[in-house]
Amino acid sequence: MKHVPDSGAQATVANFFRSWGAAAGDEALFSVEWLVSYASKWSNTTEVSALWCASRLLEGICGQTLGETNQKKRIESYSTRLKQHARWLSKLISSLWEQDHETEDENIGGHARHEERDGNQLVEHVKGFQQIQKLLDLGKKAKPSNQAALREQQRVLYRALSLHLLALSSSILENRFSAMLLQALYPILHSFVSTDSFLSATAQSTLLHVTQASGYASPANLLLSNFDYALGSVSRHLTRQRLDMHAPKVLVILIRLVGKSVVDRAADVVEECFDRLDDYHGYRVIVEGLVEVLLEVVKELEREEIVTPQDISSRREDLERERYQKPRADLLEFCEWLENTKKPAATEEKEDFGPFPRRAWGEEGETDAKDASPETKDEESKLSPTQALVQQIVDKAIYFLTHSSPLIRARILSVLTSSISTLSTTKSTLLPSIHTAWPFILNRFNDPEPFVVTEAAELITALVEHVGGFMDIKVWDDIWPNFVHLISRLEKADKQYALTRRDHPNMLGMPSAYTTSHRLYRAILRTTSHSVSVLVAKDKVFWEVLLVCRRFLDKHGHEELQKLARDLYIEAAMKNADAVWLALKGSVDGEPSFLDLADDIRQNVELIVTSIDGKVGEPISGK
Repeated sequence: MKHVPDSGAQATVANFFRSWGAAAGDEALFSVEWLVSYASKWSNTTEVSALWCASRLLEGICGQTLGETNQKKRIESYSTRLKQHARWLSKLISSLWEQDHETEDENIGGHARHEERDGNQLVEHVKGFQQIQKLLDLGKKAKPSNQAALREQQRVLYRALSLHLLALSSSILENRFSAMLLQALYPILHSFVSTDSFLSATAQSTLLHVTQASGYASPANLLLSNFDYALGSVSRHLTRQRLDMHAPKVLVILIRLVGKSVVDRAADVVEECFDRLDDYHGYRVIVEGLVEVLLEVVKELEREEIVTPQDISSRREDLERERYQKPRADLLEFCEWLENTKKPAATEEKEDFGPFPRRAWGEEGETDAKDASPETKDEESKLSPTQALVQQIVDKAIYFLTHSSPLIRARILSVLTSSISTLSTTKSTLLPSIHTAWPFILNRFNDPEPFVVTEAAELITALVEHVGGFMDIKVWDDIWPNFVHLISRLEKADKQYALTRRDHPNMLGMPSAYTTSHRLYRAILRTTSHSVSVLVAKDKVFWEVLLVCRRFLDKHGHEELQKLARDLYIEAAMKNADAVWLALKGSVDGEPSFLDLADDIRQNVELIVTSIDGKVGEPISGK
């Protein structure tokens, strides 16, 4: 079709083929079969034109035009011959995706080299300026880079026209097309993940067309009803014989299209990911895709667990109540222990008979099983099926926290963050996993990649929100020193950049919100603010937090950082208003002298004082 550049002329040619197919009826199937068989060889660029002609002919035969919304529904049923041809066509088109991509690329490259050999080789000696090749120069004299772009464009058109034939086949077979989804689903979903917007949009339209033709209400219902077919097709492309690097992305698209309903089938997806992670744990690209699948599953499971603001407030009240009652319980336990120590110990001499069996022979295994079964059943009964699945994902994901790929490390941290809310009600299973992974989580705060550090901070925020009692000591003894070190390190690095404001050398952060330091400062302030509001800090650590975060209140800093710092001090005032008042007043007035701060924070201090409703007893004035 390269000789028909005008859209009007192309529409005329398309109507001619449709009229030809409508007039010939089933007899035109011979032409469609020949064109598709010719195109299946994929030896030169004329196969794309052959597929286009076959699609237009098939539209005329079945009386359907792709892209038109107001079409009359066909009353008469299609002939048996046409239905058989549609089944054959669906299987043939689906088999094109089963071919090895490397072989396909070699065929295309071989054909391009063949065309180059057939063309005349022009040798030209040019003096003066070097001529620049135009972007539209894609003929026989084109450079290899342009030829590669042309081949890629032809390949996209080839796949898009193949999807057209699948859509037309579904129109012919209607609800009987469900039996063909075992082969036809993967080509459609595979085209979804294409980087070419035209092919991706064509795949979306094809899925909608197949959904309507098959009698389903939505694509989600279609995929959920045929989830085994879709998962099986993806699994086949994750084997060593048919390994496709895009298969994990196809699985992610499948989960997103199904939506919340994937929760019922999540166990199958997770089991498949675990098997492939064991097989390909050394292949970075595949592991990144599989971890993204696990992250998508956990997010869908997290959406299933609806957490309301009332639940969060009640969780905080329970935490405060537990903290209030714990000292009294510890004191009673100590008094009981002290009373027992005062009692004289009963010393009875026992005769040593040596080692001997404690129970009758043959009853040891049965007794152990009986003794252990109530506890095991009790632990298992605490976990719902969703929680048990998320716990399996967490246990598997911990081992990838030290992976060499920063993207995998960040996604694993996201998996852990999303799983906290689901497992927060079963602390007996969540807390041991966090305790095991804690050294690796701490190491992520020293990660060279900023987005990994940001994800680690988000994980700490989720832990503080849901299991605050477990995080008191860990945050202030382990996380906060890392934050202080990170702030000092970022301050030194920011002074070397041109974006840093030279007129305010003591200001933290840079004017742009898209810098690395700004994102890390934002993560630090959010995590610290949440920790101050939920956790109990020692006076020394609490005072250090107030002093370190003062510089974020500078009015010349970024607005977002100023707001986060104000929120932090407001939350801190709810715990110890006197300490907040002293730190802010000393920073503004310079008295005592060790609290003097060169930054201009008066404006933000006044906003903080106004927000805490007079909890600061004396108005700030002076300097």
